[in-house]
Amino acid sequence: MSFDELMSLAKGIEESAANAEHLQLTKAAAQASQGGPAIVDLDELKKKYENCAQPHFEPFTNIPDPASYESTIDSLHDAMKKLAQTSSLQDPISGESFPANRDLDLVSESSADVLSDWTGQGADNFKTHFLDQFASVASNQFLLLGILKGATEADQEMWQKARNDIEKIAKDTQDALDNLGSKNKDDLEFGLSVVTAVVAIGSIPLSGGASAAALPAVGAAASVADSAVKGKEAIDAKGGSAEQIVHSMQNAIKKLTHRIQEEQGKISKAMHAWGDEAEDAKGKEKSAYHTPRPKLAGMEGEELTGEKGLGDHG
Repeated sequence: MSFDELMSLAKGIEESAANAEHLQLTKAAAQASQGGPAIVDLDELKKKYENCAQPHFEPFTNIPDPASYESTIDSLHDAMKKLAQTSSLQDPISGESFPANRDLDLVSESSADVLSDWTGQGADNFKTHFLDQFASVASNQFLLLGILKGATEADQEMWQKARNDIEKIAKDTQDALDNLGSKNKDDLEFGLSVVTAVVAIGSIPLSGGASAAALPAVGAAASVADSAVKGKEAIDAKGGSAEQIVHSMQNAIKKLTHRIQEEQGKISKAMHAWGDEAEDAKGKEKSAYHTPRPKLAGMEGEELTGEKGLGDHG
């Protein structure tokens, strides 16, 4: 929904609230005077309901467009394809299976052929700190990409549901005001779907650096969390008068805003936790997510060509 459409609905709600209360008060006054003249000042009611809706809806005109996330999600998905070390790897959030990237096989196969006669500490370090760890590091980086993609998708879904929720709140409020007096006061009901958007990403445990064990655990956590919350969160609402309808609308918007903040907090918490774990692993000799900088990179001259460096390489 565009800025103009949402704010047009909000302005219409203010006008309808004044008109609905004017009609109710006019009928009540007429009944009290037994059919005599009933004078209710509509202009005063318009002042009463001025800005009862527009300031509450206005912040939602600036929320992100869910479509703007697509290119980022596609890029992360492509990166995961390149890091799929084996065909057993799955997206930790969606459970999607990825075919193994056979190009990664060349890292160990080609290195073994080319470096078969290489000796010295440089050769030993290259094998120990890079080749031997390559498969697990690539798998763990695949996992991190999956978490990042899942968080991006969760954020996208949250804003899509937020758009749907705020639009429905506006339309349900307008409908309640238009039909005031013809419905039972308990017929007004608001529901928020945004609360179901990010349950999976918010429930992901840290891997502890062991990708082989972490991936099934993460997938299971996401599956359980996804099935834990379904449907919409009901918001208490009353529709017996224009005042009650407007108050219920404002309460629903306040609840929606709070829910968005909570859901964003879940995404942020998961991202910070995984980001901190990956950052802490930097520089470690056996990092789960990084291969260390080759010691050869800091060598020069005879040290580089000697036993501690390239050594005898045929």
